[in-house]
Amino acid sequence: MSNVLAAGLGIALPFFSGAKPRTGRPAPSLNRSVAVLIACVALVGLQALLAAPLVPDIAQGLGASIADIGQALGAYGAMAALSALFLGPLADRFKRGQALVAGLIGLIGGLALCATAVNWIVFAAGQALMGAAAGVVLPTAYASAGDLAPAERRSAILGRVLLGWSVALILGVPLAGLLGQVIGWRGVFAGLGLPVLLALPVAFALPDPRTERGTGQGLMSRLGTAVRVPGVLPMLAVGFLNMTAFYGTYAYLGTAVRAALHGGSAVGAIPVLAYGTGFTITAFISPLIDRIGPRRVLPVAALALIGIFLTLPSVVGILPALVVVMVCFGFIQHLVLNSFIGLLSVRGGAQRGVVLALNTAGTYIGLMIGTASMGRVLDAVGFTPVTATSAALMAVAGGIALWDRRRA
Repeated sequence: MSNVLAAGLGIALPFFSGAKPRTGRPAPSLNRSVAVLIACVALVGLQALLAAPLVPDIAQGLGASIADIGQALGAYGAMAALSALFLGPLADRFKRGQALVAGLIGLIGGLALCATAVNWIVFAAGQALMGAAAGVVLPTAYASAGDLAPAERRSAILGRVLLGWSVALILGVPLAGLLGQVIGWRGVFAGLGLPVLLALPVAFALPDPRTERGTGQGLMSRLGTAVRVPGVLPMLAVGFLNMTAFYGTYAYLGTAVRAALHGGSAVGAIPVLAYGTGFTITAFISPLIDRIGPRRVLPVAALALIGIFLTLPSVVGILPALVVVMVCFGFIQHLVLNSFIGLLSVRGGAQRGVVLALNTAGTYIGLMIGTASMGRVLDAVGFTPVTATSAALMAVAGGIALWDRRRA
């Protein structure tokens, strides 16, 4: 089965990687590596996002409230942040493939716990284990993209790796919503374990071009060195604010849509599909980010998200308008992600793995805060204050990005 997966990745390589040598012939080793990284990011993205259209069903099945499930999803973020801080830098000392396999095994264990949960506390434990795994897989995948990509094509290659999120959003999450009505939310969590298992051998074989794998510095010393790299802290701040805003709204968008349209989990998956479509479109124009410069793209894209967040409450009950807004949401969010992760990768240099681990920690602290706090806001006062809070966070992020651009 692992050979089948590897062959499937190979077929998709020209489409996903976009990496060709000067002769015009495909670059098989880089293409294969990018495809493996896409697969790993897709698996993490899917297990991180698939709960969104299923939140009401999970709450009903476990005899819990929406806010309780929000706390469980927050546990995912908390453990991902801790894992990225403490395991991410340590994983930098091993081969990239070894670190990816360790993380994927953790995903399998977390999925099993969620599928068999008897109450929301056990479900939260499964989410926490998956979060710990994601805190290793994501920074390893992003750092590996930086290791493998030529300097002049780093944004383009990173844009292809970020397509893993598109795979999760366009194929996985809507499918989870549909399957949730057929096999139940437990079956959805259990079923995801199979592709994760199949990914283990191809992830283990990922090439690693580094001549050094970490240093003898202690963990805190390595983290301190990374945050002192010029230009790293502003991008970490932008990443944290963006992720808090995104997850605070996204985690409950499906709930708001289902309430407005009086539909099931399949209806909640429609905006996810639209978002994923926009996200994918941006992936194919990511070489333009290299040409324009991510420092110029980032503040414009960050400020554009303010309008998206402020528009969402007025369109959740109008499906055609919601689809259009969500396509724009995905398009702009990918620009933001590609820009600040690309800047962190470039600025991190020899500290790339640790810097991107710090970014993953910030991402999941944002996820924890956004999902845990906004669930209670939604229960108390509705969806509009949730999106207004996200818009305010992006206003701060856009200001930081503008300052970073002007200081060059």
